[in-house]
Amino acid sequence: MGSSGKPRSPAITIRQMELDDLSAVFHLGNELFTSEVPNLYRTWDEFEIMSLFQSDSDLCLVAERGEEVVGFVLGTTVTKRGSPWKYGHLVWLGVEPRFQRLRLGTRLLGQLRALMIEEGVRMLLVDTEADNANALAFFARHGFASPEEHIYLSLNLTNHQGAGKKAKKAKKVKSSERADKAKKAKKAKKAKKAKKTEESKKAKKTEKTEKSKKAKKAEKTEKAEKTKKAEKAKKAKKAKKAKKTEKVEKVEKAEKAEKSKKAKKTEKAKKTEKSKKTEKSKKAEKSKKAKKAKKAEKAKKTEKAKKSKKVEKVEKAEKPKKTNTKKAKKPDKPKSAKKSRKAKKSQKETRRRKP
Repeated sequence: MGSSGKPRSPAITIRQMELDDLSAVFHLGNELFTSEVPNLYRTWDEFEIMSLFQSDSDLCLVAERGEEVVGFVLGTTVTKRGSPWKYGHLVWLGVEPRFQRLRLGTRLLGQLRALMIEEGVRMLLVDTEADNANALAFFARHGFASPEEHIYLSLNLTNHQGAGKKAKKAKKVKSSERADKAKKAKKAKKAKKAKKTEESKKAKKTEKTEKSKKAKKAEKTEKAEKTKKAEKAKKAKKAKKAKKTEKVEKVEKAEKAEKSKKAKKTEKAKKTEKSKKTEKSKKAEKSKKAKKAKKAEKAKKTEKAKKSKKVEKVEKAEKPKKTNTKKAKKPDKPKSAKKSRKAKKSQKETRRRKP
């Protein structure tokens, strides 16, 4: 689309002429070349186009706009005996009047000149009518020079004896030759079309086979990639599981170690508590035993004191009786004194037994 919103006209392309272009080129030439007097050695007709196309198809070009032929150039090469040069001849050049201001003739001439150079041509020739000023100016702009004039003379042979019969025969021969050429051209067209259809069929078949091969290869590659991805995913899953199991095992080991440490600490604490309790209980028992022993000693001491006091009282009560008698018998020891002696012995034994 252009800036004004109108659709752009298709571009003009230059390509090699094909057999299907002959009719379009012929009709365009009929519109352009209207000379009533024929050239001495060539005339514009379908046989002229066919002969040039068959001899030098590489040097026959058309300008196409969309599907319409709007210009053409037909050329050939000439070799002369005794000359090392190869000559090129620009035979026909035509452009539709609507496109003559678009430098289309220059483009056609430029491409033909490039093809001539590739063919090894050293000099390119062109001929035109002496009064065709536009053509002469066009070729002069593009480097053609040193024009030469040719003079053609004519003789009317219609009054010659047998000229009519010969002319009729010649016309018949020409018409038959034209018919043969037309038949050959039709056959060539059909053969070309058949070849094109066969080539297109072969190309389609090859394309189908290539597409199927490519599709199969793509499927295989996709399957291989999928399998690789699945294997990678499986390996990743296994690695993740292994990592998880390792982590779980590490965590479990750490938990077990912590539990064992805690259990050891609790056992130590219990042992220390037990030892403390046992020590406390032992100390308490020792203190209790010591208290009991002190109480027992105090009780024994008090009993001894009481007994000793009783003995002293008794002795004091018995002393005046001894003084009255000269030879008084020794008083019997009281039973309480005996008991006090036994108590002392038992205390000594208990002291000895204690650690």
